[in-house]
Amino acid sequence: MGVRSDRQTGGLGDDDNLVLAGNVEITQGTLKVDAATATVERRGGDVQRIILEGAPVRIRQENDRGEVVDAQAARVTYAPDSEIMLLTGGA
Repeated sequence: MGVRSDRQTGGLGDDDNLVLAGNVEITQGTLKVDAATATVERRGGDVQRIILEGAPVRIRQENDRGEVVDAQAARVTYAPDSEIMLLTGGA
């Protein structure tokens, strides 16, 4: 996974939050996410939730059939355990 941002604040401990701000870009495989901020919430060493915010947050990924899927929202909440991504707010 590739992660870039202009600034990072917070800790990398087991129960810390990490905030990425300014031109946040996350890539993994065919997934590309652009956001203004990303907050990574960790508990017991595991990522519990990732909150992305922007105007808008943009998500692009190629599916198994080779089709490109684009989405955007003002806020995206991702829960790794359930693999659920909730997009809210028009942007």
